[in-house]
Amino acid sequence: QDLETAEIVLGVGMAIGGQDGIARIRGWAERLGAGLAASRRVVDAGWLPRQHQVGLTGRGIAPRLYLAVGMNGNAYHAAGVRRAGWITAVNPSPSPALAAMSDEVLRGDWQVLLPPLVEALEEAVRPAR
Repeated sequence: QDLETAEIVLGVGMAIGGQDGIARIRGWAERLGAGLAASRRVVDAGWLPRQHQVGLTGRGIAPRLYLAVGMNGNAYHAAGVRRAGWITAVNPSPSPALAAMSDEVLRGDWQVLLPPLVEALEEAVRPAR
């Protein structure tokens, strides 16, 4: 999904741990028809290509929902998502910067919290039959 047009974007930070975390989150993004964004540090580590970078040194996006997973919430990244309709952060120990940029903070392990959240979102975005 293109980051500029995605209604939902899952953004990943260094706390997701590496390529295994990227693969899991990419799978959930695909299920939701969502975009996949990254912090500069994730891109610099080579976990995702530069076109996924969101922030002051990347691109700005404006999804209806931005899920910040394993982010630290620094000002450079926050600048790229300031036009998001709603920001939910998922982090076991959110920094004050992450809390400040978010509308909602889910404290805990993303591997535990994200599956039911994605399932609920999947139900919400699934077309009526």
